[in-house]
Amino acid sequence: TVLPQLLTEATLSSLLLDGESVYSLVVNPFLLLLARVILTKCSAKMERLQLLPWWTLRYINLHQQILEARSPQLLSLCCVEKHVLKCQSTLSDQRSLAIQFHLECAYISLNYYEYGSAKEHINTAKELSGLHINMTGALGKRTRFQEKFLAQLLLEVKRQEGEEEADQRVSETSPTPTPQASLPKDYHLDDDTLLDRITLAEPDLYQLPDLSAEEQALVLGVWKSTPINRLADKSVHP
Repeated sequence: TVLPQLLTEATLSSLLLDGESVYSLVVNPFLLLLARVILTKCSAKMERLQLLPWWTLRYINLHQQILEARSPQLLSLCCVEKHVLKCQSTLSDQRSLAIQFHLECAYISLNYYEYGSAKEHINTAKELSGLHINMTGALGKRTRFQEKFLAQLLLEVKRQEGEEEADQRVSETSPTPTPQASLPKDYHLDDDTLLDRITLAEPDLYQLPDLSAEEQALVLGVWKSTPINRLADKSVHP
């Protein structure tokens, strides 16, 4: 037991950057160290691997998660835009992969407080998806005793006109959606005043299209990247 413990301690010590503490309970730190060596020290010998920049960004993201604070070394290695330029030509014909890539770039940019870069990647993913995602309003009731329909904040999602939904959804590179039976169940408020969900005056006008996994992630990313205000902070009817 002493030898594995010493090996783990040596591995964690090798993952320490800029003096920032490493999370001691990380699982399989040796695999992360191996990924670091392969993707950063041996990258010059793997230039033919077209998605190497994407995997490098994923390594950076994982390594940053186990450090106590932001690492300048990882930030300099990150250089998201440089990796984007290397991957764009490879992903030009892979719509779903391109959306996933830009969403991950946005997430990593937010980790380093690069808000402008994150917004650009979100917008690029929106353009690739062909979705119109807007906050709008619709008449509805939020409480049991409400007599008149009042304006409610909605996140409206629509496809661009003229696009075939089947072509948009079906892709070998699109992740398989989680079966509905495995998703968390809706929790009923059982509130004396608030309804479990908003009752809209014209619900048929605000039906969500059938979205792929990466499109659902995009909708969530757009909403999370929206500046918080008093309206957006309330529960929103999808």
